Amino acid sequence: MHNVEIVLNNIEQGGFIVWTVDAGNGHVAPIEDYWPSGTYMQDGVVYSPLENINSNSISVDFEPFQSGEQLVSSLKFKILWDDGNYDVGNNGQIIYYDIYFNYRYLNLYISKDSQALIESFVFQSDGEIFFLPYIRRPIMDSSNLWDFETVYGYSGPISTNENTEFLELAWQNFKRLMKKIGIIAGLIRFHPFFNNDRFCTNNSLEVHYERDTVWIDCSRDLTEVLGDYSKKHLRQLNSLEAKGVKVCPSNDVNDLHKFGEIYLEKMRSINAREEYHFDREYFNGITKLGSNNWMVYLAYTPNSKIMGGCLLLFSERFCHYHLSGSLKEYIKYKPNDMLRHTVIKDMLESNIEKIHFGGGLTRDINDGLFSFKLKFSKQLCQFKVGYCIVDEKKYKSLCEKWEAKYPEKQEFANFFLKYRY
Repeated sequence: MHNVEIVLNNIEQGGFIVWTVDAGNGHVAPIEDYWPSGTYMQDGVVYSPLENINSNSISVDFEPFQSGEQLVSSLKFKILWDDGNYDVGNNGQIIYYDIYFNYRYLNLYISKDSQALIESFVFQSDGEIFFLPYIRRPIMDSSNLWDFETVYGYSGPISTNENTEFLELAWQNFKRLMKKIGIIAGLIRFHPFFNNDRFCTNNSLEVHYERDTVWIDCSRDLTEVLGDYSKKHLRQLNSLEAKGVKVCPSNDVNDLHKFGEIYLEKMRSINAREEYHFDREYFNGITKLGSNNWMVYLAYTPNSKIMGGCLLLFSERFCHYHLSGSLKEYIKYKPNDMLRHTVIKDMLESNIEKIHFGGGLTRDINDGLFSFKLKFSKQLCQFKVGYCIVDEKKYKSLCEKWEAKYPEKQEFANFFLKYRY
């Protein structure tokens, strides 16, 4: 990891950062090698003092987490103020973290024989930070050219400052670096919960609305959430439960691979693009996220045959309905409905703040998958993408060559990095 500096502005009192690190098996206390000056441990909890920068700003600096004894992929913290109250940054500071920013998650999309690289751009100025993780890939049949994408899912840039001057400076430095290392363009997938497209300035990249996605606010009670279901739908689900259809959560690796087999069969049956054919290696990688960051749910017929499943990914605040699949011979038992229904009930009883179900296959409001998800919630947020062109001349040249070579690939004609298809 890089150096990490946490800065809090507009502060009227001091305090401590109470923090943990993810070293591959959930969040644990950091080893002493990583402790900033003045840190202490009490009852197994690590406290690091916040230092004054000026009259109303405080910070704590962490050196790179590079000890072989504890390999760190992410850090979580809360604030213990001098008055004894805890805070998670809602005093004008927004703390952005989700599973999609985890190094081990990005690593799921790097094959062993690939030349792709996981990188992150960090820009700091006057205590403010701009951060953008991405995957850099070589462009085949080109003269040492590269492009980048943020990882499958929802991430994009995060910043401690929304000031236009700061953001323009960050993007200028980002593009300067990209050009230096041969990157010509990049695709950014923004996070629907963070609305982090606001960290982009007019001249940094083009932001495009992609589609609506479905989510649930878990502070609502079950009765209110079930009010989004139709009465007929709810009767069907209750009837299936009465007949013995059940859904069970699991952190067992064998159950994860059982789901993986169902998912892969489903992707093949619908002729999904190869990039969505996640294999056994991918699901082995899921286990390396740590047991607190994933869970599989399996749906069973009344005679206990597995008929479908879903893979959930977690951060402290969010649950993402990451992948799902079912066997068509059991469609009468509505496995996909039962899976979502059970996940909703379980998450409403947990500390999770939001469930994200994602959107449809297209932006069409009548898209079948989107309509299915709307059966469970009417709450919507917007998924946006960003098109970042670093070297317009080289990018256009690659697109023109692709169009001339593959006139039959019209389904990819409007893709931003279409020369990859």
